[in-house]
Amino acid sequence: MPALNAAFRHTDVPRFLLWVPLVASSLTIWILVVLRIAPHIYMALLTLVVLFDLLALFGPRRWQAGLFVAAPPVYAGVLLLAWINALYVLPTHPTTPMTRTTVELFMTVIYVSGFLRYAPGQAVRRAGAFLGLLLATLLPYSLQTYRAGNAVDSLFLPFVLLFTHSALIAVLWSFSQAREQLVQAQAREAALSELAHRDPLTGLHNRRALDDDLEKAGPRPLLAVIDIDGLKAVNDAQGHQAGDDLLRHFAAGFVQAAAQGDRVYRLGGDEFALLLGQAGPEAARRLVEHVTARVRAIYPEAGASVGAVHRHPHETVAAWFTRADRAMYAHKAQGQPDRPPPEG
Repeated sequence: MPALNAAFRHTDVPRFLLWVPLVASSLTIWILVVLRIAPHIYMALLTLVVLFDLLALFGPRRWQAGLFVAAPPVYAGVLLLAWINALYVLPTHPTTPMTRTTVELFMTVIYVSGFLRYAPGQAVRRAGAFLGLLLATLLPYSLQTYRAGNAVDSLFLPFVLLFTHSALIAVLWSFSQAREQLVQAQAREAALSELAHRDPLTGLHNRRALDDDLEKAGPRPLLAVIDIDGLKAVNDAQGHQAGDDLLRHFAAGFVQAAAQGDRVYRLGGDEFALLLGQAGPEAARRLVEHVTARVRAIYPEAGASVGAVHRHPHETVAAWFTRADRAMYAHKAQGQPDRPPPEG
């Protein structure tokens, strides 16, 4: 059962719904040919469905998206033509009872396809319009059969069609509404999670995001903790807006200097962190020095201290971060930015 559920979750349902009429139409053509009871008009409609599905499934990729969208109205048109022919053109043909039953059953595929492709309100309107067309084309037939003395067929068929298919449309609408609400809730949750893991001043990931990433990190990444020097001097001399601008310049510089796959964080205040996938402590020092040199061109008071360490085997995240933090303070205590930061 779990394997079946997993397979269903990975099924491309809209594509699967193209296979259903393709297989059904192909088998029907084969049966009609074998039995030698193949009316030309039914064969033409079945062939149209087969050709449409083959193009939608295996045709040029630039066509497929448009054909997927066009599938429900195309199927609806084919079923409507088959329905009209069964009622008025070939009412006594041996294939007509099967054709009527097929239309009534395959209408459900139209409904499901519509609810998969359109918003709930639009899907309800389309399904209701299609059901209304079928009922409208059925009314003259019902009146004709009623006058011919077949009251059961004339009254029973329209009401069964109306109530059963209306109930199905209502259920599909309910599920579609629930699915849309779930998608919206997931989007809101993702947005809130992103906000909770972002620093509003710099747009970088924050301490919470770093903690989550450290929990998932193996021994290979290098953790670098950076403390910005000179922020207080800039705040005192030029105001807090200038201090914020200083932090944003450091943030932008770290992002630009980091390699693809590396991550940059602002921990709060004047502290940043880097999680570098391929670098060593010396490379982390050079990166910080490069960014600091660029920021100093704007704010000469700026400086930075960095502590960069790899994770020890079986070390906790808290211990790993503490070693990086101590290495940063050791570098700050040296007061010599040209010296490499110690690896704790």
